[in-house]
Amino acid sequence: MGSGKEKVLVTGGSGLIGVLVLRNLTDQHEFSALNRRTDEGVTTTQPDIADFDAI
Repeated sequence: MGSGKEKVLVTGGSGLIGVLVLRNLTDQHEFSALNRRTDEGVTTTQPDIADFDAI
């Protein structure tokens, strides 16, 4: 069963603004991230930018 929170995809979740969004809004939303590196506690996808289908 889901958490009842709105699901949000954050691109650049490991960047300055992404980190602030994830840190301050996780109690209100369920996040996943598209990043260059993994973020602890957040479902993260790390696509290869050379692989167009992965993006």
